[in-house]
Amino acid sequence: MPAPFVPGVVVGGVTFLALYAWPFLERLRTHDRRRHHLLDRPRDHPVRMGVGVAALTFYAVLVVAAGDDIIARLLRIPVYDLLSVFRVLVLVLPLLTGALAFLLARALRRGDAARLGDLTRADLAAARGREPPPAAEEPEQPARDRTGERIELWPEGEVWRWRYQDPDAGVTLVGNRAALTEEEAVAAARLAYPGVDRVVVPGPPPAAPPGRVRTALRRGTDLVMGVSLLVAALRQRRGRRGPDGPA
Repeated sequence: MPAPFVPGVVVGGVTFLALYAWPFLERLRTHDRRRHHLLDRPRDHPVRMGVGVAALTFYAVLVVAAGDDIIARLLRIPVYDLLSVFRVLVLVLPLLTGALAFLLARALRRGDAARLGDLTRADLAAARGREPPPAAEEPEQPARDRTGERIELWPEGEVWRWRYQDPDAGVTLVGNRAALTEEEAVAAARLAYPGVDRVVVPGPPPAAPPGRVRTALRRGTDLVMGVSLLVAALRQRRGRRGPDGPA
């Protein structure tokens, strides 16, 4: 059996097999049969967050360990001692980072903090407690939303569109699919951001007209591109003719 078989085929195959099987395993554990076509926030799924961080840490250690000879030469230490260190790190470091990511995600979900920098000791202490069992009808509770978050709906011709806005964080995300009715737009918005208040508005504000500087730069860029294409065409035509006339 060649040496690259285990890291290249076995480890990679097991990783992708677990990646593809994860949605089905999570459905068996949570009994959640709802459709999920949109991304979830990491804080809403601490277990998924911890496992993902642990897997990324595992492969990051392997990537660094691939250059053990270069690291040993730069640090002037025996390469076999460095291999012993990497053998320990590849098993211990993913467990530590995965556990830390799990605790931070659960602390964000349980507390009122909007980001990692807002976590307090009380939030971290509560995250180390026992996780309450989820309800049967709502297997996973969404994280508490910030007061500035909102969902805006508006009609656009015969369809409805929606977008998520968080003015405090400066985030605006527009839904990529239009809905035929207002009810379908509300259902899509609640599936993506449960708990956020819904606001019906006439529509997003129109885009501001470009300024004079932007218009001048755009026209100058178009002029330079046109001249460049013309010069290239003339040079190509002259090259075909040759120095003594047409070929």
